[in-house]
Amino acid sequence: MNDETITIEFKFPWSMMPLESAGEWIDAVSGALQNTDPLFGKKLFVSGRHDSRNLLLVENDTDNTYAIVSYGVKGNAMECATSEIILSRQALSDKLRRDFEEQREKRRGRRPADGR
Repeated sequence: MNDETITIEFKFPWSMMPLESAGEWIDAVSGALQNTDPLFGKKLFVSGRHDSRNLLLVENDTDNTYAIVSYGVKGNAMECATSEIILSRQALSDKLRRDFEEQREKRRGRRPADGR
């Protein structure tokens, strides 16, 4: 299947980043990455955020990959670090679906079928 035909569906615990704040997040994340981070110096777009953890979904437009980036504030500065690289749109779609299913099972008081 062509990567462009795969729909990315944001469900809890992920939310789409409001487009009007995207530029601020792009600047903040790009400026907070260390020069050793795999996303450092890449053309980025921040497309989503985790609803209960300090995680962002970042599109790496330079390499056509995706990443989960953790963020926090230390003093007056934002700090970011890539915690996971996602190599394809299909893998991203699968991850978001698994995260949703895991949260749904937690709310029901059971563990997901894959044991996570």
